[in-house]
Amino acid sequence: MLKSLIADLRQATRTLGRTPGFTFTAVLMLGLAMGAVTALFSAVNTVLLQPLPFAEPERLFYVSGEAPGSQFTGELGVSNELLVHYRERSKLIERVALYNWFTNTLRVDERSERLEMSLPSNELFTTLGVAPQLGRLPGADDMDEVVVISDRLWADWFGRDPKVIGRTVTLFREPREVVGVMPAAFRFPIEDTLLWLAQPVNAAQIQ
Repeated sequence: MLKSLIADLRQATRTLGRTPGFTFTAVLMLGLAMGAVTALFSAVNTVLLQPLPFAEPERLFYVSGEAPGSQFTGELGVSNELLVHYRERSKLIERVALYNWFTNTLRVDERSERLEMSLPSNELFTTLGVAPQLGRLPGADDMDEVVVISDRLWADWFGRDPKVIGRTVTLFREPREVVGVMPAAFRFPIEDTLLWLAQPVNAAQIQ
């Protein structure tokens, strides 16, 4: 049986050698197909097979809105007014939080760089069931003058110095105090998010 297999392989090699154009195309298509299958499996594995890296992921859900017939097309984020509505009136939702992401310039001493960051409502971290590895999370009394940084930013910009808590960074030309460092596994809402600003949403401030 082994001799028959070797003979078949030799015959296939001679046949492919006589048609190099076809061979190149076949190998290229095979490589592309394998790459596509690998990418598809990675996406399915991440989104469907692996659980979300949060506490009780089966209890999390995403809320968005649409405005048919208006100038706004596609998906719309939930406003502060709807956040307060859900938080105060819903009998099914235990916690609710807003989040977004954007790019802006962070300055620490003489270093400045544009980074991916987020401005979530202060309930985001407790809603996801995550805790900082160092320091604390923004609280109800914190306004937008405090920030939480990622493990990567802590390592790259502060050399994992535990005295980073209480340090001042500059965002939007205003000083912000670092109050917490998140674990390395926390990368929300996108992979490259390096910093989260505080954003309290109070019903008394909603007009």
